[in-house]
Amino acid sequence: MYNMTNVTNANNFYEVFFGMNNLAEGMIAVFILVALFLLIFMVFKKYEHDTKEVLLMDCTITSVVAVLFWAIDLISWKILIYPIIMLFASIIIYKLSD
Repeated sequence: MYNMTNVTNANNFYEVFFGMNNLAEGMIAVFILVALFLLIFMVFKKYEHDTKEVLLMDCTITSVVAVLFWAIDLISWKILIYPIIMLFASIIIYKLSD
């Protein structure tokens, strides 16, 4: 019924984070990616006309972090595909808009 994985034998930050992420069924890493996306967008959005550039940079950074999370087994391939799709969509929006 419940996942009662023991995280007391974790010796470093990665093992603690990996254990917590497993207990939460992978949602902690997903929420960190969403928070990173929103935080970067709010920090770099300065003017009304720079939305496309900020969105492209934000999707690029989030995709790189998502690939790193996937490489250390914090998120699965099913979650990794969403930042990559957003990156390609932001590239298309940036290239095709005036």
